[in-house]
Amino acid sequence: RRQFAARATAGLTPLKFSWDFDDSNGVQEEKDGRRVQHVYRKAGDFVVTLTAADPYGLRESAKTTFKVHVTP
Repeated sequence: RRQFAARATAGLTPLKFSWDFDDSNGVQEEKDGRRVQHVYRKAGDFVVTLTAADPYGLRESAKTTFKVHVTP
């Protein structure tokens, strides 16, 4: 089990945080929230994408990606 946390601000506008834990499975949003947990069921390298979005659509979304290495 891995824990992930996001931090970003947009002034007074609340942000929605969306997490994609594996860019190869076709699922774009697997969890949402500022702090989430995810269980990888197999070993390997995974690309995680975090998107911070304005739920009102007034500002452009921001994305970041990073790699996670999971050992057996």
